[in-house]
Amino acid sequence: PATRPTLSERTEPMNDGGMPPATRPTLSERTEPMNDGGMPPATGQTLSDDEKIIAYLRQNGSITIDEGKQLLGKGKDAVSEKLRKLYNNGENNIDLLQGEVIGTSKYVYYLDGHFDPARMRLNKSMREEVILKEARKKGYVTIEMVVKSCHIKKTTARSDLDAMVKANKLRVGKDRVAGSSGWLVDAYYPMN
Repeated sequence: PATRPTLSERTEPMNDGGMPPATRPTLSERTEPMNDGGMPPATGQTLSDDEKIIAYLRQNGSITIDEGKQLLGKGKDAVSEKLRKLYNNGENNIDLLQGEVIGTSKYVYYLDGHFDPARMRLNKSMREEVILKEARKKGYVTIEMVVKSCHIKKTTARSDLDAMVKANKLRVGKDRVAGSSGWLVDAYYPMN
């Protein structure tokens, strides 16, 4: 009977479209845009800095400025500007959010849904930003939604929402929506 090649002996793409780890180039070695199979097409085109950052984010979920410096081979200011631009403009169909690395004052940029509370935290202004993005995206937020998206306690979520109502960033609706417990809960709506 024919024997199956080991992972390191394989040269054909695996079922997920990627190459085995031993032969697949690292992200920093890649110079061409990815096709749907995870490998560069034979076009000779080079990845832009934005494409490299987005590929890194999709692979890892988050990126710090130091990781960006290593990835792009550029200085802190250039990488900060690239990340800030992606963050502020929401370009390339990515929803990029910002947090702080725990124990430092360094920012970490992460894809929506990839928040790691063991690695990062959100200060009050960052939580407000997450709350407003979610309120605009879904049309409203509840305390339970804020607890889940910001990884905070209910009392902190209520305090943040109340402060945003006082600052005219949100309004409490007359309508009540069903919470996860089945009880009707207050909904907070974006002002614009």
